[in-house]
Amino acid sequence: MKQLNSAITIRKKHHVPGDIDSDIEWLKRLLKDLENIRDGIFPDQKELATFPKLENWVLSRRTVPCLLGTLVDPGTGNQTGHLTLDLWVHAPARAFARTFVNFYALGEPGPDQDGETY
Repeated sequence: MKQLNSAITIRKKHHVPGDIDSDIEWLKRLLKDLENIRDGIFPDQKELATFPKLENWVLSRRTVPCLLGTLVDPGTGNQTGHLTLDLWVHAPARAFARTFVNFYALGEPGPDQDGETY
């Protein structure tokens, strides 16, 4: 999974170290997705089927909101425990979430810390 720079340190006047162009491309994709969501354009069922699916998910926190759950690979069906990156859009009624890096189809939620389903 793509890890974005947590900070950019500029040591020379005209040189930005690291792969900032890659980070900018990820941010442009996020911006386009957020604009579509704002405009009422949501992932359809065909698109949702191509996204990694998060089962037994619960809202969680790192230093930012994120989701914790079982990641189901859409191609193989393989399942692994997964903690997402920064959560930007959480739309359980529409069965998707958008993190800083990509979309997730949301399956069944898991219980929260009090044993209630989210």
